[in-house]
Amino acid sequence: MDSKPEGTEEVDADIIADLPGDGTEETEVEKKQRLAKEKKEALKEWGGTASFGRLLSLATWTDLLILVLGILGAIASGAGQPMMCLMFGDLIDGLGATMFTNFDMAAMSNMTAAEQTAAIEALTAEAQAVMLQNVGETAINFILIGCGVCVAASLQGWGFAYFADSQVKKMRPLYFDLMLHRDVGWFDTHSPGALPGEMMADLEALHEAFGTKLGVSVMSFSGLVIGLTVGFILSWQIALLMLATLPLMAGGAVIMSSAVLDFVQEAQGPYEKAATLADEMLFAIRTVVAFGGEAREIRRYSAAVESASRGGLRNRIKTGVGMGYIWFVYFAAMALAFWFASKLMYDGQEDLTSGKVMAAFTCVLTVGFMVGNIAPGFANIAVAKASMARFFYLVNHESTIQKRLRDDREVIGPIETLQLDEVHFAYPARPDIKVLHGLSLTIQKGQKVAVVGESGSGKSTIMALLERFYDPLEGAVRVNGKDLRNINIQSYRKQIGYVGQEPVLFATSVRENILQGSSMQFVGRY
Repeated sequence: MDSKPEGTEEVDADIIADLPGDGTEETEVEKKQRLAKEKKEALKEWGGTASFGRLLSLATWTDLLILVLGILGAIASGAGQPMMCLMFGDLIDGLGATMFTNFDMAAMSNMTAAEQTAAIEALTAEAQAVMLQNVGETAINFILIGCGVCVAASLQGWGFAYFADSQVKKMRPLYFDLMLHRDVGWFDTHSPGALPGEMMADLEALHEAFGTKLGVSVMSFSGLVIGLTVGFILSWQIALLMLATLPLMAGGAVIMSSAVLDFVQEAQGPYEKAATLADEMLFAIRTVVAFGGEAREIRRYSAAVESASRGGLRNRIKTGVGMGYIWFVYFAAMALAFWFASKLMYDGQEDLTSGKVMAAFTCVLTVGFMVGNIAPGFANIAVAKASMARFFYLVNHESTIQKRLRDDREVIGPIETLQLDEVHFAYPARPDIKVLHGLSLTIQKGQKVAVVGESGSGKSTIMALLERFYDPLEGAVRVNGKDLRNINIQSYRKQIGYVGQEPVLFATSVRENILQGSSMQFVGRY
């Protein structure tokens, strides 16, 4: 008989949703701190984060070679932008070749008008030939750089993606194999329902760590180093001046990134509350319908969604202001660079040309935009080291009962006796609550034994020990007088059959379900 008062079987979702909060809603900062603390505590179980070398432990020499090719391709691809800026400067100098043609005014003054015209035409033709030659050489260099960047970018995109895919392809079945060979007691303290999602998240973190994002980070770092080097070689004064403007541009980038993050959080918060409302309503749909609350619930849900749609307006403004600020700094830096270059040239720095000014300016500022792409790829490696800690712990720590690789314990034949000898036992999830206190029981071959008792008295526990799902804390489970812990688990389980109270059927035929665990020789007979 149900002990609940009549009419309390269902709880009104409206009443639950309208209950006032306790005023202690967790802030975003507190949530991040709590999750970081939980993650740190969880890592202690797996012996801390995995090392970088451990992440590469399943890679073959071929895989590592492909990764190296991807890294070299990313480095060469990153050099493409500074090289293009350098060629752009050469192009400007080549187009201005007519300005530097030798022109002898004294000789021209002694010529007739016809001779002067012919001399001017000759000098113009010579200047145009020099310009065309310079521009042609620069155009060829552009083509060569383009071809090189094309090959390098292809290596980068293929190398990192192939390496990440190959590692995940190897680890996915191995991860599943490791889980299948954990002892049953391990699943008492680790939720089986959450494991598939956690396994997927761990492997996704590894894929992100060595995938295309890492290639972009290596490319950006290469472009930054090479771009600054080229800029300082061309004109260290202009490069240093432009380098000083990068923090100003970084300030705009910080404003934009914070605005985007706030926008996502503002949108996700109300949408998450709306999803919670929908879940409550659908869970208690009978109560909602019984009280005719459909319209009211729709209004509540619509209000939550409307709140989400209104959120983020302030952050959109911040995003626009940040973008405008970045371009303002960019053009202001350009004006400053041109003014400073003209001052240097006016003061007599003869080796400084307009092409070098433009190349040095564009090298430093253009690669400055790459700074923001460096951190994410390398940060993903740190995430993967934490996420894959469980995987490598399971690889290095074999289960006590379920032997995955090799079981050298004694092989047993037909069972004559089963015995519980002074067995003490507590479940791993509740080590402080003992279920069995010195239980002794002997079952001979051919006997029919019934274990009777109230709920929680240990009936299912006895069956679990006889199946060797668990090992006793004290005492021993003996088979034919031998400690079950010293017997090959597969040979033992081939000698017993078990029909559970709540059987689980796999998505296949009845025959296939019955033959689960049987040898292929036995299956062939039926």
